[in-house]
Amino acid sequence: AILVAREYHSEQSDERVQIDVSTDILMDYVGVYVLTPDFSIAVTLDNGSLYMEPTGGFKYKVAPETPTVFFSLTHSARFSFQKNDKGEVISFVEHVGRINQKYMNVR
Repeated sequence: AILVAREYHSEQSDERVQIDVSTDILMDYVGVYVLTPDFSIAVTLDNGSLYMEPTGGFKYKVAPETPTVFFSLTHSARFSFQKNDKGEVISFVEHVGRINQKYMNVR
């Protein structure tokens, strides 16, 4: 099954297509990612899908656009995961409009 999510803007629209990513790859992203000492996002895996839950917020599903880039199914955010030279996931960048915020993996 293919899920298509559209984001509408006044002058353009972005179409995002979900791809299949193995559970082994998704497991690499599970953890807690910190933006500030008071704000983090927990990334969990449930039934083969990744979910994000920010401090004090609601848990929401994200879908893979590529093996390392995911998009929210509830808002316009995109998330790109980064790995170090050893292949370990060390962070992700949240992209919302022109704002890019880096979250560091702490567990």
